[in-house]
Amino acid sequence: MSNSFDKSETTQKNSIWESLKKLRTQVQEVFAEDHIDTNKLMDLEEILILSDTGPKLAAEITKDISKRMKNTKKSHGGKETTEILKEIIKQKLNKLVDVDNLEASFSEAKNENRLVPILIVGVNGSGKTTTIGKLANYFQRQNFTVALAACDTFRAAANEQLIAWGMKNSIEVLESKVVDPAAAAFEAIQASKKKKTDILLIDTAGRLPNNKNLIEELKKIKRVISKAEDRSKKRTWIVIDANTGQNAVSQIEQFKEAIDITGIILTKFDGTNKAGFLLQLSEQERIPILFVGHGEKITDIVDFNPEIIASGIVGTDPANF
Repeated sequence: MSNSFDKSETTQKNSIWESLKKLRTQVQEVFAEDHIDTNKLMDLEEILILSDTGPKLAAEITKDISKRMKNTKKSHGGKETTEILKEIIKQKLNKLVDVDNLEASFSEAKNENRLVPILIVGVNGSGKTTTIGKLANYFQRQNFTVALAACDTFRAAANEQLIAWGMKNSIEVLESKVVDPAAAAFEAIQASKKKKTDILLIDTAGRLPNNKNLIEELKKIKRVISKAEDRSKKRTWIVIDANTGQNAVSQIEQFKEAIDITGIILTKFDGTNKAGFLLQLSEQERIPILFVGHGEKITDIVDFNPEIIASGIVGTDPANF
């Protein structure tokens, strides 16, 4: 997504930078010396493993650093090695950038008076409903009209939470008296189209991807959305708790086997020590990370930015900031 879609570049830099403080401190300690040798690279490899990069990928990264150091005529001090590591991290994270360009596609839908329904999925405790509230605020700040659809009919408090976020954003929460979540989604889409809403965020029940009955229900909701609004590109975004580390990778893979996931939203990034899993994710998936949630406030959600995250990990100033 282009930076023009979100104007809070400074806020984004500061929040993500602070979130990566622990990992950054460890990396900087390794690169504090004037000369980086094999032992230092082994220390870095251990740090990467502990941040959930994974042993295989951590070894590949340190091997890549060593190779690049040999191929350059520059000195092999901490500063130079830091830049090499940053470039490697950034190259990997760039694989997770949104190439679809939400700004362009959403604006096009707005100009053509076409509803964009977005199905939000994830396990219980991932911060799914809170993320929906933040996304609603985010899109409102981009001058889109937004509505929320309450399609979690399993959890009694789910609608209450969603309504609370609707009140914070001063937007409508579309509820249904029907028990069937797919029917509730259909009603919400029809109501949103009638009111010429730009974006409809559809909340679903938190579920484990190995729960066959709930996954089948999710598939049914997707089919209903496709039939109810067949002019819009189908979007299913999964909300992932960044603290789950490597487990997040397997979680995404399991969901992807059942339904077509088109985007990832990271939550609770402000408390994570497992940022290395992003590097592992870049090797295994090609699903874009769209947003990063990093706090409790309604505005604490930002665009995914590889430059800022790479800089935050190694401790250099991001370019263009």
